[in-house]
Amino acid sequence: MSDAQLSELVGAMMQRTLAPGATVYRAGEPGDSMFVIEKGECVIQDGEGRTKKCRDGANFGERSLMGSETRALNVTASTSDQLARHIKDVMSCHFLP
Repeated sequence: MSDAQLSELVGAMMQRTLAPGATVYRAGEPGDSMFVIEKGECVIQDGEGRTKKCRDGANFGERSLMGSETRALNVTASTSDQLARHIKDVMSCHFLP
């Protein structure tokens, strides 16, 4: 990805502030965006109850950018200072063939 494309991608991201316990998305929901944690922590849980904590700089949900998949995991904000950035249609409109 060129510097110009990366700059455009970052400029198209929108910020969300989430309270502790807020749902980012649930398994089964349509996926149309990915998320990058700017500050805070999220818990990702699969259908078998296994969990993983993700912190500042981590990303998730990127599989939804490659097609029309539904979400496979549950993701919840676990801190009060949770900020996430998400990308909607920008990736497919500008960067994917």
